[in-house]
This record gives sequence, structure tokens and C-alpha cells, in this order.
Amino acid sequence: MDSTPDKATVKIDAASDNTTGIYANDYLLASDSGTSGGCTLTRAASVDSANHSITLTAADGPSTGLTKAFSGQGYLFDLGAAPAFTLFGVDSSNTLVSYDLLQRSSSNTMPVAEGIVQIKALYGVDTDGDGVIDTWTLPTGDWALDKLTTNAAAASAAYGKIKAVRVAVVAQSLLPERTPPTGASGPGIDPGYQGAKSLTLFGDLDVSLQVAVATKEQFRYKVYDTTVPVRGAFISKFY
Repeated sequence: MDSTPDKATVKIDAASDNTTGIYANDYLLASDSGTSGGCTLTRAASVDSANHSITLTAADGPSTGLTKAFSGQGYLFDLGAAPAFTLFGVDSSNTLVSYDLLQRSSSNTMPVAEGIVQIKALYGVDTDGDGVIDTWTLPTGDWALDKLTTNAAAASAAYGKIKAVRVAVVAQSLLPERTPPTGASGPGIDPGYQGAKSLTLFGDLDVSLQVAVATKEQFRYKVYDTTVPVRGAFISKFY
């Protein structure tokens, strides 16, 4: 890598393993296999196909500049022109929000949907390497985010085992139902509504994986439960 204060140039071997091509304005992730955590995120300003070189914009790189020397065999991943790394959660107003971890356009949380009181997830883990999910696990302990991102070796081992993510979203009605009457009942009298005080997510799995969610009796709730297979995980083989 050759660099100046305002740009850097990466030379790529003509025989490099690349089937997709790299275009101007694509975001690139450079990984150093010889250094733990040795990654650099930057953007391609221009591409010279004839000389197998890419000019990177230093303004999109780390604050220390693009002067890092890659010690071992390196890999360059093309993330495309608009990569997304998004965190989802529920705020105090019962709104599902998203947060752009790359801060491409905003550093604030963005509302996605109101009336969401909880979101939980499980990892489908392949323990024996046959490509089939053997167990589901909560994202805690060894599968917590801080453990999964400890270093490149930990990330590679963990991500290679996660084959699916099961997500449950709990939605709450925006308005409460009528409270059941206390003194009168019979024809023509609204019986009101009184729901349960809690509900259980992932109820078809072992009790250790189930999640109890407290609910309000005068509101109605709906659980959206879906399983998302992990696609395109080939990138993990390079870590």
C-alpha cells in the first residue's frame, strides 16, 4: 500500500481470487491475516484495471490515515457502494428503532415501527460442522456480542457455526381495550377485555431458551416469530 496525506493506492495481484469486480465508490474492508483485529475500512475513489490498482480515499479511512502495513497474507472484501451494519432495538417509548453503526447519514436512532415492546433472538448453531442446526442458543455467555468480537479467531469460529437467526418481535395495540365491568353483566353489556399478564417467546423450545415478557392486561399483543438462514457466510473462511 502506497499512501499520501489525502489518498492511498492498493496494488492487487493479477491472479487474485476475485469474481465480482471492484468499482469506484465501493466500500472496502482490508483484513490482515497476520494481525489480530487488523482491519481497515475505506472507500475506492477510482479503479485502474490495467495496472491492477485501486486508489482509496483517505477521508473515509481511519483517523490515523491509511499507513498501516499488512504483515501477512491480506484480503480485500468489497462491501459494495452502500454497505449496511445496523443495530435494532426497542426504546423507552415502545418503538422499534435502528442505529446505523457505520453512521453513513446520521448518528441518531431512527424509528422503524411503533407499538413494539420487545425483540429477542436466538442463534441456530451447527456444533459438528455438517451444515445442519444442532441446537439453539441465547446470545449470552460465549455467544454474547463481546465474546463473538474478541478477536478474528473467535469471530471465525463462532460465525462459521451460526447457520440461522430466529427472531421474535412482540407488538402491542396502540390503544387499550375497555376494562371489564365490575358490577353488571348480561345481554347488551360490553364484557370488556382482560388479557394475560405475560407471554412466552420460543415456547416450542427448551424452557432454558424461553423468554417471558410482561404484558398489560388491557392491551392486545401479537408475536411475530421468524427464522432467517445465514446466507453468504463464505467471508468467514478468510479470517
